[in-house]
Amino acid sequence: IMYFVIIRPQTKKAKEHKNLIDSIKINDEIITNGGIIGKIEKITEQFVVIEICSNTTIIIRKEFISTIIPKGTIKNIK
Repeated sequence: IMYFVIIRPQTKKAKEHKNLIDSIKINDEIITNGGIIGKIEKITEQFVVIEICSNTTIIIRKEFISTIIPKGTIKNIK
């Protein structure tokens, strides 16, 4: 019972997040776990460079990407 209630949903969610991380590419618009919205400029093995504003970039670990959002969302927010 514990497997179906706790372990299985947790492993399924972890697998979905890994697939999300593996599918990111340059120019994807993302939201981080901290709520920062930005566009990916560079991807390395463990880190991602994100442009959060004109000429302003930050470096985060790939694991902290929570969602890929549709292209053009950032322009609509500004």
